[in-house]
Amino acid sequence: MQPSPHPPIIPRRLGAALFATLLIAFVVGRIVHANAVELGEDQATTHVIVEAELIELLPSAVHSGKVPVVIPRLFTARWSTPDGREHTGELAAPLTSEAGMRLEIWVDRRTGAAVSPPTTPDDAFARASWAAVFTVLGCALAIVAVNILARRLHGRHLGWRRLAQQWRRRYL
Repeated sequence: MQPSPHPPIIPRRLGAALFATLLIAFVVGRIVHANAVELGEDQATTHVIVEAELIELLPSAVHSGKVPVVIPRLFTARWSTPDGREHTGELAAPLTSEAGMRLEIWVDRRTGAAVSPPTTPDDAFARASWAAVFTVLGCALAIVAVNILARRLHGRHLGWRRLAQQWRRRYL
């Protein structure tokens, strides 16, 4: 009986590989979601909203080659933390902002540094979803790579098998 030219990896193991991929993606998504929710809860206790005054407009066009790339308007701003400490730093502000305007920003209660808003449940869900999608893509890539490797090794095995039969006929 002549061996099959293709290894039987696809029909038998593809279903198990797909199930394992989805299971791994689910677990990764759950872990990322739990960590993001925990981060959001921690940030909700350490981040506070304060009012900042925009002091001076900073240059906001970055030249890459011939075309200037517009980025949000950067300002030097001043704000006070809830405990009364004064801080000055750079803030990105909406394009319609002008020096002297006031806007609300998030700051770290401990350091007074400007920070991003706390992670919301929607942000946690989005992070978990993207982690699951990239996990599926990574596992799919691994399945394809293993299949290609298995086919190559199977082809080499068949070649060596034919060579062994020829050698036996000739020398034994």
